[in-house]
Amino acid sequence: MQTRSSLLLSILILSSFIVDAQEVKQYANRIGLNRGIGFIIPHSPTIAYLAQAHISKIELYGEIKSLGEQSWHQRFHYPSYGIALSYFDLNNKEHIGNAYSLLPYFKFNVWTPTEKLLFRFRGGIGLGIIEKPFHPQENYKNIAIGSQLNVYFSFSLHADYALSERTEMVMGLNLSHLSNTAFQKPNLGFNIPTLDLGLQRRIGAPRKKTHWDEKPFEKPKGQWQVFLASGINELDQNTGIKYLASTFSVRREHKVNYKSNLGLGLDVFYNPAYRRSLAVDSIFIDKGIEEVQLGASFHHILRFGRISNIVQLGVYLNNQDKQNGNFYQIVGGKYHFSKRLKGLIALKTHLAVAEYLMFGFEYAINGRDE
Repeated sequence: MQTRSSLLLSILILSSFIVDAQEVKQYANRIGLNRGIGFIIPHSPTIAYLAQAHISKIELYGEIKSLGEQSWHQRFHYPSYGIALSYFDLNNKEHIGNAYSLLPYFKFNVWTPTEKLLFRFRGGIGLGIIEKPFHPQENYKNIAIGSQLNVYFSFSLHADYALSERTEMVMGLNLSHLSNTAFQKPNLGFNIPTLDLGLQRRIGAPRKKTHWDEKPFEKPKGQWQVFLASGINELDQNTGIKYLASTFSVRREHKVNYKSNLGLGLDVFYNPAYRRSLAVDSIFIDKGIEEVQLGASFHHILRFGRISNIVQLGVYLNNQDKQNGNFYQIVGGKYHFSKRLKGLIALKTHLAVAEYLMFGFEYAINGRDE
């Protein structure tokens, strides 16, 4: 009842901004407030007792709508980008406490059935805080997350309906995820779907879109690239021992259009935790070369100016870890410092099981990434 009342109050407060309906214009900035109701998905039986009640969320955000200042804005139908601050009441004060998140995000137009109705997709990666993480003596019942500081993922599909020239009602479905990417065990994480409802306000003066007359795409020569990154992971919350993992890759990449690159790679992984995890299953290997795993992979790059997204799918060429299987994935983002040098933050996983969060650099040996 309290959650419903708070949701209604938020809508009533923001509805004071509403004026008479007029033609919708292009405004570069928005601010908004959402209220959400949802639950924690008990994706593992061991955390079911932590997810026995509905949760609520308050989200405050500000965003900028691209209007063609750069050519990639037009390629993606003038997306928005912004930052959101969220508060989660997880309805378990004793073992979890509350959660907070800070989320940079992109928002893309999906479908515009009428002038007043717009469907959009939002995705972002940021930071999250859990008030009461696992502690072996003081909070041993929270076996979902072992650290206060976590990585926060959020993806949503929502509808914006124009109530007036400057005010829009927003309703949608959101999926949030909190975990520390195996930096500190336990790391089952929280998956939180919510139904969100709120209002947003267009601010600033209306502006016109800039249209680019781009030349037809001409496929350039492929690039050879090298990639080096490292990350830290933990196997057992009882020991607290952390392992430094490293990744080295050689890749051949081709630009297929203005938005996307495709490539193949040979990956070399070294993680001392690999030997320790095999020993648990009574599989014993020597230190050094036997701890090295080789993999072959395919990847896709999606470019947004200097920022790009990478999704990589790979298969191990030598692997004895039956628990995680023979396939791996790398998902993350890159920042283009120059036409040759890029920085990267990415998560290496085995389906839903995170291995480590890596930080590194990528360098183009031949050619330049325009």
